[in-house]
Amino acid sequence: MSGDANNRIGLPINVVLGCTFQLCLVAILGISWFSTGSLNPLEVFFDGGVLAKIAEGLLLLFLALLLIAWLQTSRTKDFRCAHCNLGLGDHAELGSAVRCPKCGSWFHQKCLEEMGGDPQSGCNRPDCR
Repeated sequence: MSGDANNRIGLPINVVLGCTFQLCLVAILGISWFSTGSLNPLEVFFDGGVLAKIAEGLLLLFLALLLIAWLQTSRTKDFRCAHCNLGLGDHAELGSAVRCPKCGSWFHQKCLEEMGGDPQSGCNRPDCR
C-alpha cells in the first residue's frame, strides 16, 4: 500500500479495509446463490454461467488483494514513527507506514518526505547506514 492512507470519511484504514472485505464477501456469496443455488463459491466455477465465473473470479482476486493490504496495515499498527514518535497505525493522515531500506526504521510517508528521504534511498538521518 503505497501512497497516502487518508480516506474522505476519516476512518482508520483498517476499518475501511474490513468493511470493503465484508461487502466483497457478501457479493461473492450473492453471486454464488443466484447462479447455482448454493452458498459455496467454488460451485460457480463448475456449474455457473460464464458471466458469473468472471465476476466471481474478479471478486475473489479483489478479496485476496484486500487481505494482503489488511495484513500489511495490521503488521505495522503497533510500531512508532522514528521521526514524530506517533503510532503508525493510528495516524493515517500522515501517510502509510514506510521502512527505511538502510537502517530498518519505520516512518510515516509524510515524515520521511519531510526529512528529505524516500522509500528507495532511505531516511537521510546522520545515523542511517
